Amino acid sequence: MKPRNDGFNIVLVGRWNPWIFSPDWVKANLAVNSHQDIKIGLSIDNADQPRAIQFDSLTLYPGYHRLEIRPVSSTLQNMEEAQRVAEKILTLLPHTPVSATGINFDFVESEKADSVISLFQMADTSGIDAGKYFLQNIEIRRAYQLGQDFTLNLTLSWADGARARINFNYHRNTREAGGAASAFDVSACYEDSLRLAQNAYGLTIEEQTDDEHD
Repeated sequence: MKPRNDGFNIVLVGRWNPWIFSPDWVKANLAVNSHQDIKIGLSIDNADQPRAIQFDSLTLYPGYHRLEIRPVSSTLQNMEEAQRVAEKILTLLPHTPVSATGINFDFVESEKADSVISLFQMADTSGIDAGKYFLQNIEIRRAYQLGQDFTLNLTLSWADGARARINFNYHRNTREAGGAASAFDVSACYEDSLRLAQNAYGLTIEEQTDDEHD
């Protein structure tokens, strides 16, 4: 099971001023290498899409209601760096109203997809004319409470005939930036994902290097 690049991220939901995150501010406060050039990307197709601010091994997407920190490649080491940046932002901007945080891991499985695809054999399948209704994709979503204000949203999906995806969203409700800053544990969530994938579906994670992309 391989990580998807666009599925590893940390999300901070709140009321943000995205213009605080200027290249100079990011370089002075968030970047490990303060001498690097900060890259800015803008969406041509969607004017409402937040700017992409790339530095170190991360890309920051600051919006008014959602701030995303996404590793350039999906590795645990880069997610731990994303956690450092998230904690630094919350510490530097303690009065920002933050209502929720999310730690996300998204994986794709093709070689052993049957172990997940078999879950989608629903009781109503035999009553649906497959010649008329061609199934393109299907999702199973579950929510598990892990603690007070802490939930795992687990999504299993199948599409493209042979590809299965498993998404782990570790969601925590919070009330302010200070409390959110102390709530992160990327490594524990990642280990929980590995353990659940192995125990429930017999799947193991194929670690990705910084040179690999899905």
